[in-house]
Amino acid sequence: MDFTNPYTGTDRHALKGTSLAQAIRIDMAAELDAINLYTAHMETAEDPVVKAMLHHIIEEEKEHLAEFEQLLYRLDSIQREKIADAQRELEEHGKAA
Repeated sequence: MDFTNPYTGTDRHALKGTSLAQAIRIDMAAELDAINLYTAHMETAEDPVVKAMLHHIIEEEKEHLAEFEQLLYRLDSIQREKIADAQRELEEHGKAA
């Protein structure tokens, strides 16, 4: 997937509705990819300053992911319902354990 092209999977026009939700999902995928990449770098870095800075950057990427998630919930009511369903399901499984 080409994360450097902001219009991957969309036409180059004003984004709204479904196309904006699609773009936000691509943004979320890029954030997850960055988190995984930076985590791998942090785990193998020997320099403690580099490790600390990568940890800081990873935390920022997680914040970005959460912000994109909130945008997606605002744009996609079905996604919002599915997340609520998943939360209830998780809570029920937790009670059964």
